[in-house]
Amino acid sequence: MLEVTARPLIYYMMLACCGIPLLHVAFIRITKSYGESARPLLFSCAVALLCWAVALFYMLAVSQFKISPNFIASFGTSLFIYCGFVLGYLEFFSLINRGYSLSIMMDISRRAVAPSITELENEYAGGRGLMWMLTKRVNGLTVLKLVAENNNQLVLNKGWPTHVAWILHKAKILFSIKGSG
Repeated sequence: MLEVTARPLIYYMMLACCGIPLLHVAFIRITKSYGESARPLLFSCAVALLCWAVALFYMLAVSQFKISPNFIASFGTSLFIYCGFVLGYLEFFSLINRGYSLSIMMDISRRAVAPSITELENEYAGGRGLMWMLTKRVNGLTVLKLVAENNNQLVLNKGWPTHVAWILHKAKILFSIKGSG
């Protein structure tokens, strides 16, 4: 039976995963790759995995760490943690980078005057007939009680929708994402 204890290998992986967003932001700022999403993200994931591999090598070579069934279980758990974190981070970044419904919320929250549906349609994709998509998305946001239509103007509902829009807007600034949708 395997001993169920946290291993340093798992701690190193958790630390490496926490470093991915920091590496991502640093890589964007250092290389001035603003607006680019794939390369800085993949680079930060690769560097974090490399740091973990160095820790693994240290444990095996320098510390004379024994390979046991518990070590193999910790190794597998570490890789599972890494894959789960990377997938979650990719989804989060994709959401703030390309989330159309959420970008509508952010656009509404950034304006001094609430936009009309016609104004939003003209701004997205150069106004090339997105009324059907916009209507579908706005209806979805309305059903979820994130926005409300008031005299043919969209208003962000008070409470957590306002906080979500604020967090997403700040995340776009942090990751230097320009444009939306």
